Amino acid sequence: MSRKPRSDAKLRNLPPEQKTALVDWLVDEGVSYKEAKSRLEERFGVRTSDGALADFWALECYQLRFRKARGFADQIVDTMREGEDAFDEATLKAVGQRAFQLAVAKEADVNDLATLLKIVGDTAKLKLQRDKLELQEKKAEQDAQKLELQVRELELKLQKVEAEEARRREKAEALKQSMTTEAKSADEVRALALAAVDEILLGKGAGK
Repeated sequence: MSRKPRSDAKLRNLPPEQKTALVDWLVDEGVSYKEAKSRLEERFGVRTSDGALADFWALECYQLRFRKARGFADQIVDTMREGEDAFDEATLKAVGQRAFQLAVAKEADVNDLATLLKIVGDTAKLKLQRDKLELQEKKAEQDAQKLELQVRELELKLQKVEAEEARRREKAEALKQSMTTEAKSADEVRALALAAVDEILLGKGAGK
């Protein structure tokens, strides 16, 4: 008695490029069995059934979709964990499980997946904006510190100039006082000399 061939035998024995195309449609694009049957017939002239596609999916596609779904769920959880909002581990686990279920399901709701992807995208954008803002704040702080240092340097230079100016004024005042003292001394010497002359002259006049 001959053994009845598996329903998916024809699909598993497709040429490599056709088999790869079918896996891509089912795993990456997530097309329905109806759409997959239509593409197979239109592009490769291969007619098949939902049952054959289901068997092919179970043997050829499930593990690949499982790994991709796990990676998709982990990506979402990692993005949420790195975000600014503090999600507890229970929430992250629940979201990761839901993302995995949606991604691995053959008839996953595209709208649900799109919503999750939008959440991931929005969270990533917020993280980028926060990082950019932190860099701007850090740069502004560095600029403020640099400006403060420049102001301090100017203040020190001004203090130095003012100190030098004060010393010059003190020297000028000391020189002025010295010159005044010398002038007074010269006047006193002249006065004493004139007085001595007067005494001599007056003494001679009296002797006559």
